[in-house]
Amino acid sequence: MKILRYGVSFLLLLLISNSVFAQEQKKLTYAFEAELHYNDALQRADQNSSNFGKLDLHKAAFKTGYSFNKKWSIGSKVIVEHAFDKKYEGGDVYFTNFYAKYKINKKFNIQAGLISVPLCGGKSSTYGTVEVSPVEKYMSIAWREVGVSFSGTPSKQVSYKAMVSTGLNPAELNSKTVVYNARNADLGSSLNNIGAGGHLKIKPNYEWTIGTAFFYSGLSNSDQTEVDLSGADYRIAEFYTQYAFGKFESRIVGVYSSIRESDKINEAFHSKIGSAQYGTLLEFGYDLSDLFPINIEESSVKGFARVESYDAHFRTDGTSDKRYYEHTDYSLGIVYQPVKALEVKADYVLLKTGDNALQQLFDFSLGYHF
Repeated sequence: MKILRYGVSFLLLLLISNSVFAQEQKKLTYAFEAELHYNDALQRADQNSSNFGKLDLHKAAFKTGYSFNKKWSIGSKVIVEHAFDKKYEGGDVYFTNFYAKYKINKKFNIQAGLISVPLCGGKSSTYGTVEVSPVEKYMSIAWREVGVSFSGTPSKQVSYKAMVSTGLNPAELNSKTVVYNARNADLGSSLNNIGAGGHLKIKPNYEWTIGTAFFYSGLSNSDQTEVDLSGADYRIAEFYTQYAFGKFESRIVGVYSSIRESDKINEAFHSKIGSAQYGTLLEFGYDLSDLFPINIEESSVKGFARVESYDAHFRTDGTSDKRYYEHTDYSLGIVYQPVKALEVKADYVLLKTGDNALQQLFDFSLGYHF
């Protein structure tokens, strides 16, 4: 597997090198991004101090697309993750997108294949901290499923997307990562269940964006247990808003999810999943470039602050309520861009759980995209 993974990585690098000379071709498009992360704990929840640091090639993503004409196009995105992480035995390689698209007009498009679930429209393209918010990572960040979607932009202020797809794998639900492992990770894990979702985004003006999203998945079918899971399903609703004015930017995300018949799932898989979860996030950013002697026109320095609260055991049915899964996290971060395609990030995170355990983290990353 390692040979295959590194072989794919090497092939991607060759394609990326060739893509630099093909950027001007209108029919063929390329994009590449990569992030190198260093994570360390200044204080762990189970001991007063720790000096364990972890360096990881967190992600390398290669995206390509081809337009046959004004109507038909195809696209794909391949990701190499955690190349230095021993848990992944030298890295993990997978597709996040592999689709065909038919564009009727701006108001109505059809997309089919391996495509993104229409959730988490509030996630910024450049979020202010090294790691993605746990609220988004474990509860609402857009994952991928096999399905068909319908999308469009009826006006400059309104856009939408609706989707019917494969659903979640109930055997992979758990309290620590909620739906993160239950999503479609290997194209065969969730074909037994059907999902559906959509989002609506409204942009009243240039500075402000608001939106709402939802997703539903059946959980009643699984070939990994003999327990009757009839009536089990998963539902999530999300609200988000973003506002940017001058050097100031902010975003708010609110998520609520519920799992019906969670007691049956806990009996079948011993997962101890809660019957309801919630998460809220508030993030502020401010351009600090004027405080630094930066002469390059494309350079920028931004400071970020984020507070989030989430509880995977907001309600429980068939398992006990564990305060450990109730979190309040505080983050301070800074992003330096010497040029637009290059980012250097650092942050400090304080995590507090409902049972009063504390953990302090330091994260650093180097990333680029073109």
